[in-house]
Amino acid sequence: MPDPDSAALPVDNLTAEVAVIGGSGFYEFLSDPREVTVATPYGEPSAEIAIGDVEGRPVAFLPRHGRHHEFPAHRVNYRANLWALRSLGVRRILAPCAVGSLQTELGPGAVVVPDQLVDRTTSRVQTYYDEGACHVGFADPYCPSLRGSLCAAKWGVTGLTQTIAKEYGPHGIRANLICPGGMDEPDLREMYAERAKNLGMTVEAHEAQILALTPLRKYAKHDEVAKAALFLASSDSSHTTGESLNVSGGRLMS
Repeated sequence: MPDPDSAALPVDNLTAEVAVIGGSGFYEFLSDPREVTVATPYGEPSAEIAIGDVEGRPVAFLPRHGRHHEFPAHRVNYRANLWALRSLGVRRILAPCAVGSLQTELGPGAVVVPDQLVDRTTSRVQTYYDEGACHVGFADPYCPSLRGSLCAAKWGVTGLTQTIAKEYGPHGIRANLICPGGMDEPDLREMYAERAKNLGMTVEAHEAQILALTPLRKYAKHDEVAKAALFLASSDSSHTTGESLNVSGGRLMS
């Protein structure tokens, strides 16, 4: 396999360690993006690679299906895409996909960070090694450090709460966490309306689909969350610390 690490960098030396492969809407997240054309031994990537700034860090972006969504899944040049990103210094790739679910509790809006997969793809080249015997392990297909970072982003607040509870408990300081579900507020309804439009659904049908995942079948109200906060701050919860209180109508039950 030709070595992407030895490929010549663009004339302006644009590089990034992290990349995203996804829908073209991600362009909006990049500050001052600059596009780079990369030639690969496997043909052209899906599009030019955009490198821009996200929170002070250079991030590369490649639209999986092309700039204008011109490539169906079976025609995406996956080998060229990954080779091109590697040649620009990328070592971690986030590749979000919009897929269906076989579990009712994982409805629209749920995010899953996988750790395994069953590969049933066919009719496309699945290796870089066209010559010579080479065996590549596939037991752990996902990067454990990247998975850890993604999970920590969600669970980090829980861990921080528990750490504070342990360290400051001897000083009489308690720390608890409130986990609300969907809130009854205009911003959330606007988001659902936009999502319903993209899904080709009515707003009512989409909201009914979401609320079907909530045992109490309703959104949380601000005063309900406020009362939970008052309880945790009061003497009535004097022996409660390091806990996560779900105010989600049952949706966040595990």
